[in-house]
Amino acid sequence: MKKCQLLVLCLMAALASCKDGKQAAVSAVSDDLTDGTLASSEEEQGGLFMAKDIEQCWRDRTIHVKGEKSDVVTVFQAFNDEFPTKEGNSIVKATNPCAVHGEAYQGQVIIDLVNNYVESPYVGEGSAVSAALWNRKDGHKLLGVRMGMHNDDVKEFVCFYDFDPATRVLTPEEGPWKKENMLFPDKRPVSYVLPREGKNFIVKEGGAMLIYEGMYNYDGQNLQFVGFDTGWNAKMEEECHKEEVHETMTKFALIDIDEDGKEELWVRSEDDEGGGIFYVEEGNPYLLVTETHRMRPSFAKGKVSVGGPAGGPSYYTCVAVVKNSKREHIFTDFQVEDSHEYVLDGKNMSAAEGKKFRESLKDDYQQLTPKWYPMVDKYKVK
Repeated sequence: MKKCQLLVLCLMAALASCKDGKQAAVSAVSDDLTDGTLASSEEEQGGLFMAKDIEQCWRDRTIHVKGEKSDVVTVFQAFNDEFPTKEGNSIVKATNPCAVHGEAYQGQVIIDLVNNYVESPYVGEGSAVSAALWNRKDGHKLLGVRMGMHNDDVKEFVCFYDFDPATRVLTPEEGPWKKENMLFPDKRPVSYVLPREGKNFIVKEGGAMLIYEGMYNYDGQNLQFVGFDTGWNAKMEEECHKEEVHETMTKFALIDIDEDGKEELWVRSEDDEGGGIFYVEEGNPYLLVTETHRMRPSFAKGKVSVGGPAGGPSYYTCVAVVKNSKREHIFTDFQVEDSHEYVLDGKNMSAAEGKKFRESLKDDYQQLTPKWYPMVDKYKVK
């Protein structure tokens, strides 16, 4: 007991030494990390939970928060008292060593009272537990707890609770994401990001060989879906601008041009005045064709064609051939009356060669009406 009292006094002294103890962000640093192995069956029987077990039962339990404080440390400790884990214990141990039930991972813990955010030590890949607390307009608070372990047979998940400071009760509530806001509603998200700074919650989905970040903005009461930050919209917009398409890209769609199960990307401006179609290679988008309100793309298996009047008696046609989700050929035909300029992959072709190649591209081209998703810049989301 004397040892615990000494630890508490040391912590209080450290907080008091800060210029503003109440608002200071505290970081507790201990020894090197453990190897991150799973808790043994004996430890499970001793009261420690596995993340996969918590995912199955957290929605069925309300939690009482002890004491009078309503900061993230106090509220998270109540959650960890109900569902103690080694990772959660490391957070509790950093602020209240005597309140730890069972073992704790050692390492660097983030206790950020300024932003109402806590995070456990890094074990292997990524933090195992983090929590954020938002103030609600009605006087309540919203708690989010992100969990999941790289060496467990469960991916990440997030528990959300409404906290009523008057009754001191945490009540489970569903997360803000809905299937209609997901690109891949039949798959569970890859991971989540609770904000240490700011108020934006991120749901990461994987597909089309890229990661899509669903952005949720906190409106003071709930987290609202505002669109997807792709991480590559600026690059795609720059490539479109090089081809004289100067609009700002605000939405995107996924299309599978060559029907190989790996989607290509179609981006457009809000008013549909301009856009571009891209293929993806090694996580980066590369331009296939651009479009304008006068030149719309049409599709056949493995091909996308864009064409239209190019001023006066001229007509422009561009066909991109896609194979194995990559551009195999890009062919253009610039026609002025009866004269043609044929270019294949950047090299001029003779009239005979160009005519023959264009004949090989004939197909049943059709226009598509894809599902469009809003594209946002996460640095502009407030």
